Amino acid sequence: MEWAGFWPRAGALALDLLILFPPMWALSLLFGYPIFGQRSPDGQVDFPLTASITNSLIWLLYSTIFISSPLKATPGKRLMRLTVGRPDGGRLSFSQAFARIGVLFPLNLPFWLEHANLGVHQSFHWAVLLADFVLGIDVLLLIFTRRNTAGHDLLCGTRVFRGPPHVRHFKRLTPHLPLVFPAPAAKVNGGGGDPRGGHVNGNQQDGR
Repeated sequence: MEWAGFWPRAGALALDLLILFPPMWALSLLFGYPIFGQRSPDGQVDFPLTASITNSLIWLLYSTIFISSPLKATPGKRLMRLTVGRPDGGRLSFSQAFARIGVLFPLNLPFWLEHANLGVHQSFHWAVLLADFVLGIDVLLLIFTRRNTAGHDLLCGTRVFRGPPHVRHFKRLTPHLPLVFPAPAAKVNGGGGDPRGGHVNGNQQDGR
């Protein structure tokens, strides 16, 4: 099994964000918050707390559902030929996939509060620096460890692998495709009909 490095995982993340942009944008219109933030009078770009929490929950559910599914990967990871699993390659449970993403949420909290236009920018400045430092270590572990294992993967006992897509997983998710797209009926000579789909000759038509 091949371990996934930094650039394939970064590419998968970019693809997943492109996939999630339309629903995130639609929710921003529905709830009336700017998806890209807005500049405050002091020159800082603020993100409403509603936007931060909503977008993060979308990402959490999206990642958890797909990674714990038979696909073992988000659509972006699948396009980059990546899968997520246990160190032995086994499939993650829903709770394991949830924890793998959820463990990063406390590191985002200082950033959310600092940029939520709550008047606490300076109060959370050092907390944001500390969170950035921890996230930096997470990325460095991904780049420099022998098996390209990020810090949150080490904590949760998960790994990201690179390899060919498993076609059997797609078959498992689409067991009813033959019912949706039935095979064309076989052509019959002489206007007769054979329930087995074969040809009918003259002897069979007149009962001989």
